[in-house]
Amino acid sequence: MSADDVNGDVTAVERDSEMASIMTSTSTSTDGPLYKINPSHHFYSLVWAYESIPTIIGCGVDKVNDHAIPRMLRWVCQQSPKSQTISQVFDSPMSKNGGSKRVREVVNDEDDFKKSKKQKSKIKMKKAIRNLQDRVAVVEGQLNSIKSDIDELKGMMSTILKHIGLQRKGDEGDRKVSKGLVDHTLESKEVIKAAVIPSSQNFTTADTIFMRILVSKWPLYKECIKENRPFDWDEEYRLVDYVVGSKEDFQDPWTSVDYVYSPFNVHGNHWVLLCFDLVSCQVKVWDSLPSLTTAEKMTNILLPIRELVSKLLDSSGFFDRRGRSSTYKEPWPVVIVDSIPLQRNNSDYGIFTIKYFEYIAAGVGLDTLCQENVSYFRKQLAFQL
Repeated sequence: MSADDVNGDVTAVERDSEMASIMTSTSTSTDGPLYKINPSHHFYSLVWAYESIPTIIGCGVDKVNDHAIPRMLRWVCQQSPKSQTISQVFDSPMSKNGGSKRVREVVNDEDDFKKSKKQKSKIKMKKAIRNLQDRVAVVEGQLNSIKSDIDELKGMMSTILKHIGLQRKGDEGDRKVSKGLVDHTLESKEVIKAAVIPSSQNFTTADTIFMRILVSKWPLYKECIKENRPFDWDEEYRLVDYVVGSKEDFQDPWTSVDYVYSPFNVHGNHWVLLCFDLVSCQVKVWDSLPSLTTAEKMTNILLPIRELVSKLLDSSGFFDRRGRSSTYKEPWPVVIVDSIPLQRNNSDYGIFTIKYFEYIAAGVGLDTLCQENVSYFRKQLAFQL
C-alpha cells in the first residue's frame, strides 16, 4: 500500500466517522435542533484491523467490495473467529516478520529509544568518571602541598632545636646579666625598658577570661575606695581559683612560680603578651607593634590590672607564703620589653604574641622569630591543631 493510498484511506475513514456519528435528535428547543454524538469506534477499529492485518482474510472475514462507503460495507464477517484462530493470525510468520509496516516502525522506534537511552547513560557515566579523576588530581595536589609544608616545618623545628642547645650552654651568664639589669632599673621611673630575656623560667599561665574578670572588677573597686569600704575578695572566687591553683587547666599555684603569662587585648584589635613578674612585682609587656600604643598609654590601659593584681595576691595569702618583695609597689610598674622582633605589617600580632611565649618557655633566643618566618609559623600552628 502506498503513502497516497494510506492518506486517502485515513481521510475516508475520518469522513465516514463524521457521517456515521452525527444524528439529528427528534427534540427541539428555542435555540434550534439538538444533536447527539454517537461514536462508532468499535466499527472503525474493525475496519482498521481488516485492512491492516493481511492474515485476517480467510479467518471468517472476507472483502467483497473496494469502493463501498462507508468502508465497513466492503467487508463481510460470516462468523466470530475463535481465540485460537486469532492467536494463529498474530503468530504467523508474516506477522512476526513485519507484515504490517506500522508494526515495523514501532519496533524500530523502540530500538532507537533504547539505543539513545544507552548512549545517554554512557555519556553520563563518562562525565562522572572525569569529575572523579579531576577530584583525585586536586586531592593529590593538596597532599603534595601538605607534604612540602611538613618538610619545611621539620626544617624550622631542627633550627629551633639547635638554638635551644646553644642557648642552654649560656644560661648561667644570661641569668646574671638579667638580674643585674633588673636591679639597675628598679629605681628608675614607672615605665621601664627591658632588653634581656631570662632564658630559663619557672612560670605558669592565665587566660583571657582571667583578664576580663579582673578588669571588670575595676569600677566596683573604685566605688569601694570612694566610699571608704573594703572590697570583698572572698566573693571573687573565680579569680582566687587561678591564684591558688584550683582552677581546671590552671593547677599551678602562683606561690610555686616566678612568672605568670597571659595574652591581653588592647584597643579591641591588637594582642600583646603580659607577664606578671612575681619576683620584682612588675607587669611586663611584649608588644610586636609598639607604634600603635605609647608607653604612657599602655600604662593607663593596664591601670586596673596593675592595681588589682597586687590586692588579689594579698587577699589569697600569696605574700604571707612568699614574703613581700623589697621592691613591692602599688600599683605595679609597667615594663615595656624592647629589643625584640617586631611585625612589619598590621595583621601578624597574634602570631608574634604566641611565639613570644613559646620562645620564652623554651628558653631560647629570638633569632628565628622574624616577619619572614611568619608564614611557616602559621602552617606550624595549623599542623599542631
